[in-house]
Amino acid sequence: MNFYKKLGEIRPNQLITTYGPGSIMDAVNDSLTVLDIEYWDTNNIGKEIRDARLASYMNVRRFFMPKTGGKEDIPVVSFPYYHVCSKGTCKFLFDMRDYFDMDQYKKNQGEVKCPKCGFPAYPSRFITVCEDGHMDDFPWRWWVHHGETSCKEDMYLKSMGNTSSLAELRVECNCGARRVMSGAMQKEKFAGLCCSGNHPHRPGAKAKICKKSVIPSQRGASNVYFTVTRNAISIPPWTNPINDIMGAQRATIETLVEAMGEEAGLSFAYQKYFGDKYSYEDFKVAYDRLSQNIKEFTELKEMEYYNGLIN
Repeated sequence: MNFYKKLGEIRPNQLITTYGPGSIMDAVNDSLTVLDIEYWDTNNIGKEIRDARLASYMNVRRFFMPKTGGKEDIPVVSFPYYHVCSKGTCKFLFDMRDYFDMDQYKKNQGEVKCPKCGFPAYPSRFITVCEDGHMDDFPWRWWVHHGETSCKEDMYLKSMGNTSSLAELRVECNCGARRVMSGAMQKEKFAGLCCSGNHPHRPGAKAKICKKSVIPSQRGASNVYFTVTRNAISIPPWTNPINDIMGAQRATIETLVEAMGEEAGLSFAYQKYFGDKYSYEDFKVAYDRLSQNIKEFTELKEMEYYNGLIN
């Protein structure tokens, strides 16, 4: 797929360290949020990575590399939802979901058009977050009306000068309400406004009730998203092929043990998956190793260290 047809592109290592699920990334014509893992499917994943120790610590079955080099490899959603018309005489401030057309969005490489004048619109640079990790649009109506309101009139984000300073940006509502953006990045200006509980990387999910105070931020701020990474070194005996088979069949083996009891379940699994290549003793050692419940990251590193000394 040629680049000009893509919404954007990132390298696989960036998906782990910078633009993981829940992060905000700048695309060719829009701002996007990478969706949560539960929204990924077989079209979005690549080669399987097996590491039983790390899987045990992370309490997962297996790992996969992100798919690369294809079409629509990474599931994303446009965020922030609010966009501003780029035409100087318009500057309409709108929620793009109210006018969204998926076909046109893909055709225009993620470019959002102003529903009033047809000019390209750009994503708002302001968002809100909370201490529990929720993230949502800047509360434009709340801000321009100095509190809760039932007003549904159109809003505009006008520039009153030649700079991008907050003091020269003003939100205007057709009802007559106006307010400059000066102070819009100060938490105390939002006293009494509770977080919406929104997670944009989980579209369609019911928002949880959150009573935390909102914290204003800019979408590109470094404190909006932090990655937490864990790693492990695959060394003998974990690189033994029997461990790959054990990891691949882990769910099946555990189901057999639960249904038939440990002795009968393991005997059945051994005969079906391992009997033609490995002794039962080797199979049992691999199973016991896989069953180790690694809860602390230091345990993982200690196992790497001692296995390295032995080998």
